[in-house]
Amino acid sequence: MLALFCLVAVLMVNLHQSGAGRRFRAIRDSELAASTMGVNLTRYKLLAFAISAGIAGLGGSFYPLIAGSVSPQPFWVFTSLQLAAVGVLMGVRYVPAAALGGLFMAVVPDVLTRYGHGTFMNRFNYEISYDWFQLAVGVLLVLQLILLPDGVWGDIRAKALRARDVVRMKPREEVRPA
Repeated sequence: MLALFCLVAVLMVNLHQSGAGRRFRAIRDSELAASTMGVNLTRYKLLAFAISAGIAGLGGSFYPLIAGSVSPQPFWVFTSLQLAAVGVLMGVRYVPAAALGGLFMAVVPDVLTRYGHGTFMNRFNYEISYDWFQLAVGVLLVLQLILLPDGVWGDIRAKALRARDVVRMKPREEVRPA
């Protein structure tokens, strides 16, 4: 599964850097400007839908193998909203942000489940439920929209580019996402 994820990620990066990727970004930024430049909006919107549906279907095909059965309970509305919130939190413009968001969604609930209860300094009992994770995601989302409008990965990328420019001793005016 990891190899498949890496393959899809490489394909998405290649798509992002291709001519079709530039057209997708043009549509995202301004539909009017993209259509004025000759981009077929209907074609590229349908292509984006088909690609995203294919990737979602590919990812969803492995769910029964991991869960052992299929039921509608894990696919309720709040789970979708939570996944969308984590996607925005990590950064929707960058492919590596998907891996960072998946890691966040896998590790943090597991840590809360394992270490979310006990005694602090042999004196204070505490119990942190999964509900606190949902509250924390909401608070992080609001803070991120204020402090890091490009997402966590966008901030990491901007800092890495600034550090590279400092090492090269070349000032950079402003870091813009691709």
